[in-house]
Amino acid sequence: MKRFSLIFSQVQAVLSAYRVRTMIAVIGVLLGAMALVIVQNVSLALNTQVAEDIKEIGDKVVTIFARPPRVAGRMMRRERIKTMKYDDVTAVLRVQNVMKASPCIRGSRSAKYLNSTMNSVNVLGVDNVYFELRGLHIAEGQPFTDDEMITREKVALLGSNVYKTLFGEEAAIGKTIFLGTTSFTVAGVFEEKGVDSGGNDRDTVIYIPVTTAETRLFNQNYLNEIAVQMREWEDFDAISADVSAILRIQHRIPPGELNDFEMINPINEEETSRTLIRLASSLGSASAALAFIIGSVGIFSLMLLIVNQRIVEVGIKRAIGATRSDILFQFLFESGYIGILGGVFGIFIGSVISVVISYFADLPFVLSAAAAFVGLFASILSGVAAGLYPAVKASRTVPVKALQV
Repeated sequence: MKRFSLIFSQVQAVLSAYRVRTMIAVIGVLLGAMALVIVQNVSLALNTQVAEDIKEIGDKVVTIFARPPRVAGRMMRRERIKTMKYDDVTAVLRVQNVMKASPCIRGSRSAKYLNSTMNSVNVLGVDNVYFELRGLHIAEGQPFTDDEMITREKVALLGSNVYKTLFGEEAAIGKTIFLGTTSFTVAGVFEEKGVDSGGNDRDTVIYIPVTTAETRLFNQNYLNEIAVQMREWEDFDAISADVSAILRIQHRIPPGELNDFEMINPINEEETSRTLIRLASSLGSASAALAFIIGSVGIFSLMLLIVNQRIVEVGIKRAIGATRSDILFQFLFESGYIGILGGVFGIFIGSVISVVISYFADLPFVLSAAAAFVGLFASILSGVAAGLYPAVKASRTVPVKALQV
């Protein structure tokens, strides 16, 4: 322990004497550790956000969209598909391992209450099952009643942003708003949901009964999408094939013709997002590795300079009994110490920057202990590896020749 303390005090004295060069070498390693920590923390935060978004969309919920056929090499035709009907919901419910299904009519209208107006608000015509599938919870008020669905009542449930914009702090339940030129009575307000990974604001939405949307607002007798809940995510391929077969029959699509619908699995979207995150993480890690290499070169240059300028000191130590391993250990300790300094400061700064990024990007606060450990290990390894040759050179110093310098 006493030997270690002596070496440590010598290391501090030496590095203080070469303060500027030491700082440059430390900064090189610091940048590597900082980049590694930031990349890993942000990647972990993004993966966490993607997983949370999947849960927010709905538990084991996929969506069947009414869409024009996709043809490779051609742009998608901008046209409305009007073949998806209520009977399709009933047909989908007959597919094995489908638990629930809910119709949806989607459009947009301006929303107005007294002097407050919102332009182009998303208006969804749905049933109460839709709220259950999407994990939407009412903060105040009540969902649609069976009578309101049957009699096509003009009632509306507001997303939290719509409520705040139109009403502020005023109570909304029972008040009348206008969607376009059609009046609706506010029946409830949803809890805040936030923005999903696709940038869609889930709180700037107004929900009305699907039957009302069909005949009293959008005047259309077809659906835009169907939300489907599966028993397990693993059932998607089988369910997708069965749904495709039954909807082709429902829509009277001849053999060889393309589907006029598309079943989207959010897990596939998640995998795409994760692939992009992994790619960005790999590029960031490569940048961190480059920074470590540059830092190692800095440490190598510094240690080589120190060895050349301390040749007499090394000769004296060898002359009074220091072994080659003593000299080797001292110089490796010095280079490793530089690596530790760079790693510790890099991890700290990287963690702070990660928190700042998470705050401004509205990401989960995630700090990876593994990233910190790897960053510190890589920093120490960079220091020791860079100091190996200078340390070996110093340990091979011949006392007599060193004292003649």
